[in-house]
Amino acid sequence: MVLYLVYSVDTFLIKKQVNKIVKKELEQNSETEIHEYSWLDSNLNLVLQDVRTRTIFDDPKIIILNDCYFLTDKKLSEKEKKQKDYNNQMLEILNTNNENLTIIFTVCYEKLSKKAKISKEFQDKCKVIEIPELTDKQIFEYVEKKFQSSGKEISNKDINYFLSQIPNDLVVINNEIQKLSALNNEKITRKVIDDNLTRYAEVDIFKLSDYFINDEVSNFIHEFKNYIDLNNDFINLIYLLASNISFTRDCLILKKQHKSEKEIAELLKAHPYRVKMVLQKNNKLDIEALNDKILILYNLNNLLVNGQLNSEIISEIELLKTMKGVK
Repeated sequence: MVLYLVYSVDTFLIKKQVNKIVKKELEQNSETEIHEYSWLDSNLNLVLQDVRTRTIFDDPKIIILNDCYFLTDKKLSEKEKKQKDYNNQMLEILNTNNENLTIIFTVCYEKLSKKAKISKEFQDKCKVIEIPELTDKQIFEYVEKKFQSSGKEISNKDINYFLSQIPNDLVVINNEIQKLSALNNEKITRKVIDDNLTRYAEVDIFKLSDYFINDEVSNFIHEFKNYIDLNNDFINLIYLLASNISFTRDCLILKKQHKSEKEIAELLKAHPYRVKMVLQKNNKLDIEALNDKILILYNLNNLLVNGQLNSEIISEIELLKTMKGVK
């Protein structure tokens, strides 16, 4: 029996590695059966039964078990905690003796647990494959090649803009590249990107934060209503606003310490284009004023969480009070 344990912070990279393993097995025997499960959602007793069951003609079989969070130190939800009751079944799966079986365990997480006994046992018996997250340079080159292979022309500047407008997730990046590549446009410009890209909550927050930081009241109100209509989560909005304003403040502080844009991006683990745009737009902002806004957001969040403010209208008014030109 061959055992693999594949982990990464990117599901796309995990899937790519699993497909590579499966392809290699299929090249050796095209009759290989492939069964895929999830540690979170599948009945693990049935998975164990499948592991023990041989195919009719004793052909090879590949079992893929995704979402193996029991191998990490991730804080588990109530549902996930219940799955840990099946650790004995997982150990039986690990120790099954079947020479025609390949099992691939996967988990989308930054690292495996060094404390959990079961994790150590899995790491000892499996071929562990850690897939590092792609660097910004690698992602840029990946996007560039994808557009080139689809016959589309796009400038370096517009690739950076494209990447700054979507979550740093290769599944999302690929979906958006496919969408743009299917258009009749030979050249992918910033306007084409703006007109066709899916709107993500993160992008709305960037705009909303900029308007809030720079006291652009009418634009803020417009984007605020768009966000609430799209997400209907005011507490999360406060958190995201505070997070983005803190990011802007930290960029400005590091810039005052004579750090380069590249160094700031590395220190804050952010896309270099995002750092560049933040510094270009906000280089004259007062750091103390940003700290005041962050404090107000923090206090507003506490009031909401404790039930002392239960109206989105009142909360919106409290936000607007912090902006210049609003009385």
